Amino acid sequence: MTEKLSPGFAAFGPTTERVRVHYERFPYPPCDPADEATRLVHVWLGDLLKIRPMLAVLGNTAAREGRPLTVLDAGCGTGDGAIYLAWQGALVWALDVSAHALAICQNRANKRGLTIPMTLGSLLDLPRRHLGAFDYVLCSGVLHHLDDPLAGLRALASVLKPGGMIGLMVYAEGGRYPVYQIQQALRALGHTEPAQVEDVLTALPAEHWWRLGRGRQTFSTEFEMGDAGVADLFLHPCDHAFTIPALAALVKEAGLAFCGFEPEEQYWPWLRGATAPMWEKTKPLGIVEQAALAEALDGRMLQHRAYLWRPPESA
Repeated sequence: MTEKLSPGFAAFGPTTERVRVHYERFPYPPCDPADEATRLVHVWLGDLLKIRPMLAVLGNTAAREGRPLTVLDAGCGTGDGAIYLAWQGALVWALDVSAHALAICQNRANKRGLTIPMTLGSLLDLPRRHLGAFDYVLCSGVLHHLDDPLAGLRALASVLKPGGMIGLMVYAEGGRYPVYQIQQALRALGHTEPAQVEDVLTALPAEHWWRLGRGRQTFSTEFEMGDAGVADLFLHPCDHAFTIPALAALVKEAGLAFCGFEPEEQYWPWLRGATAPMWEKTKPLGIVEQAALAEALDGRMLQHRAYLWRPPESA
């Protein structure tokens, strides 16, 4: 049977439609706009005190002149990143495939008195959206939900100003291995509801990787989120992870380069188990090679967060 696609999303295929439907039902992260009166969510890759000096080094004009930064939150979800960046004074534009998630984001912005223009759509359509160019693009937890992450990364790069930067978060392969085993079991059983996940988790033997790795504790945040968190972890229609070498290949193919990782110390091999005799061998390694070594020594990373930029051809 041919899958019916929503107007405005048909060009991006059935996977985008399934992702849209998923987030219409389970907007992520789940939140109550009323909480804006008492709490502000700190967002990795969203701290302008760190981002602005990095942009200045890259030659970004707004950062060097102290003007407000223009920021795109590509795949904003319910708005943690957009709210946090706008609260700091950035001029934020929010984009997402879910109307439900955008409505929550708008409600949160209203509670804080923030003006955040919002667009319903896929980041794959950015080159044709004519939203302008941005000093900084935040894309947290989105590329790993695309059939073609390279097309997504190229779309993000297409809206960068000279000296602009992308803050990117994708899933890391090492720590999510047992999650993908459970996803496979759920698909085989035809389970599609969060309530059905617990039946599978309870049935796992004591020697399963999920139990050996204390999976419920490792992903405690998702369980605390209820159905939306459980669905995002185990029932997402498109979910794949990256090793550092795989991410580096993607970044290079998109014509981009790494500025750094977040947090930096997670990618220092000497803090991830490298013994003193190994330190000297890490000194000649570049930023990507050091990060790959740290990932291999750790073996349990759940996410990779990186700052990317587009070097001039003469660099």
